[in-house]
Amino acid sequence: MLRFTFSKSDQTLTAAAERLGWDYTYDTQVFAAGEIDSGTLRGDLIVVGSGDPSVTDKEAEALFAGWAERLKSSGVRTIIGRIVGDDDAFEDNGLGFGWSWDDLPDDYAAGVSALQYNENAVRVTIAPGPAAGDSAGISITPPGSGLVVVSSLAVTGKNVASWTTIKGCPYASVAWLQAK
Repeated sequence: MLRFTFSKSDQTLTAAAERLGWDYTYDTQVFAAGEIDSGTLRGDLIVVGSGDPSVTDKEAEALFAGWAERLKSSGVRTIIGRIVGDDDAFEDNGLGFGWSWDDLPDDYAAGVSALQYNENAVRVTIAPGPAAGDSAGISITPPGSGLVVVSSLAVTGKNVASWTTIKGCPYASVAWLQAK
């Protein structure tokens, strides 16, 4: 007898393939809302998302360079207007059915949207300050996420173990770091 054990990601992949089909591809569209005259778009560039989870920090440069090349080949060299993201393909909730509220701080429970970057997750890195009593260094990857981290962490001394908690609310753009 042959027996398989499926991980949660295998189950998710299988459910998605059954619903969307194995050949499904995401379609992010870019539209010009205005006149293009002498290489200048006088109006907005609108990006309409379909939920593509593959737009990550690693692939972003190549993806956006491809968009730029397609705009150039369409005659657009300059935009006098805004770049507008349209994420209306999904409901605003973004949470999966049955998700537990206490799982929401974890990266595997990041909400989904039609326009998402880096799977809607950020990495917060904590580094020691120069000396005991100094504030700990905080960095957020990828940059530009809009997340603000308020930290009360300080360097405690050499070889002193401590735990850190991060607290925030779903859909909030502020998180708090505290020593436990």
